[in-house]
Amino acid sequence: MINRFDFEHLAQYDYDAASNRTQLKLNGSVHTSYAYDDANRLTTLTDEASQNFAFGYDIADRMTSRTMPNGITSTFEYDGMSRLKRLKHQSTSATLVDNQYSYNAASQISQIAELTQIKNFTYDNVDRLTGMTNGTSTESYTYDDIGNRTASHLSASYGYQSGKFNQLASTAMASYQFDANGNTIRKSEGQNFWRYTWDYENRLTEASTRKEKARYKYDALGRRVERNLRFSKERTRFTHDGLDVVMDDAETGITKYQNGLGTDDKLKLTNSGNASYFLGDHLGSTLGLSNSTASVTTSAGYDSFGNATGNLASRYQFTGREFDTFSGLQFSRARFYDPKLGRFSSEDPIGFGGGDINLYGYVHSNAMNKRDPLGLIDPSVYQDPKIYDQGKEAACELGDSNVWTGLEAGGNVHLLYAGAGASAGFDVNPLTGEVCLYTKVSGRVGFGAFAGAGAKFNAGFGPYSQGSGTNDFAEFAADAAVKGGGKVTLKGGKFVSSLPWNFNKSGSANTQGGGFGFGPNVGYGISVGADVGKKFLWCFNTPPKSACKCKQL
Repeated sequence: MINRFDFEHLAQYDYDAASNRTQLKLNGSVHTSYAYDDANRLTTLTDEASQNFAFGYDIADRMTSRTMPNGITSTFEYDGMSRLKRLKHQSTSATLVDNQYSYNAASQISQIAELTQIKNFTYDNVDRLTGMTNGTSTESYTYDDIGNRTASHLSASYGYQSGKFNQLASTAMASYQFDANGNTIRKSEGQNFWRYTWDYENRLTEASTRKEKARYKYDALGRRVERNLRFSKERTRFTHDGLDVVMDDAETGITKYQNGLGTDDKLKLTNSGNASYFLGDHLGSTLGLSNSTASVTTSAGYDSFGNATGNLASRYQFTGREFDTFSGLQFSRARFYDPKLGRFSSEDPIGFGGGDINLYGYVHSNAMNKRDPLGLIDPSVYQDPKIYDQGKEAACELGDSNVWTGLEAGGNVHLLYAGAGASAGFDVNPLTGEVCLYTKVSGRVGFGAFAGAGAKFNAGFGPYSQGSGTNDFAEFAADAAVKGGGKVTLKGGKFVSSLPWNFNKSGSANTQGGGFGFGPNVGYGISVGADVGKKFLWCFNTPPKSACKCKQL
């Protein structure tokens, strides 16, 4: 059993022999129980009221059905390329949502046929969304070469500060100012203005107008754990189950959530004894809430970049993320996203490691097809088949098909026989869907000299186990970096890397396992030695994917 405290609330976890989570307890009482099939796929989730959510899958491990305790069944159909073709939420008496998806030659959603409207989407030749029409309204977007909006149906013009790395200066309605770290510190719109305050880690700690103020607090993992509104007259504390909030503790009462195994996968909320069930779309955006009799009690719609219409009785909205009504921003964990602008309010904490040369960009302006649950990176970057394929080839050569990929950001300095480093990142296991977030501090004793900083993509092989907490680790490590990168060959003659990136290899005795890494590190030199230190690790599950099919080299 693993125990964890958030303020005065205690969360406890149990696991089976296959490291699947079997139970979540809150303050000593069972909140959620989990049951799995022989393929370790979640089949039943039982909530605190002993009511069941049931899940079904096809032979390719794709979820095909989900049934909620109020009788609503969600079905998912796929085409021959495993793209979602139809998503349907249906009660015993009515069809609540029926979205049918069509795709263009680039596998972008070109049309969504809903119950009451048909949306058509257009893109430019670099996959950025340029328009939407539905017969009654139109959206339009144009961009410069860096991905900054230059015009849209919301604003005829967008101005940017010269030499300020894509910092937005103005739209037709508002003007903006930034601090030296690239954080938005002021927004002026007519007679209204907002001020924003950031901490030393570039996290938003305060948003204020002339009359009101909101303050935000975070834990050591960067999770927002408290929000104070109206000069602390309304305080809410958040208890987390990994990355996802499982309880709101407000002065007006407690709200509890049932989460699926995926990130931002809200299933149910309970407040004052009343249960509501979430209905979502292909992005995980909340379309509505239904009650215990399967009636929709509140609903919402969104434009292509997340501006909401309707009066949804939940802050979990576009892509399942939390919308902050006071600031008008969406909390995306590492950063805040502004749906009116289709960009983040601060630079990417991992810099160019996020895969975009525009550090304020949101999923390369392709918001109908992608989402960014961490506020760090368009997931398609670390799901690049080239990275996976080479990781798989390396894993197969070593007789282990438990492949993971990930991203690490940090800095290190190793000079001759001693050094120190710090980093943070996440790894994704495509076989189980497991994601591990971690921060790491270390020292090195060894030989050589190395200095580097930046972001690093990883592709590697196991062992890779679940588990959260603080771990001591000791690992053999070798670093090599050449400015600009270069091709790398790893032999006993079989594994060749054609990616023009730098290379490191490490063997490890900690929960991350050993791995091959590919990354756009910046630095010079070579170092070999032993790293020792602390790793603060948290792991969670996402829906499983099909097994790795390795080929012999």
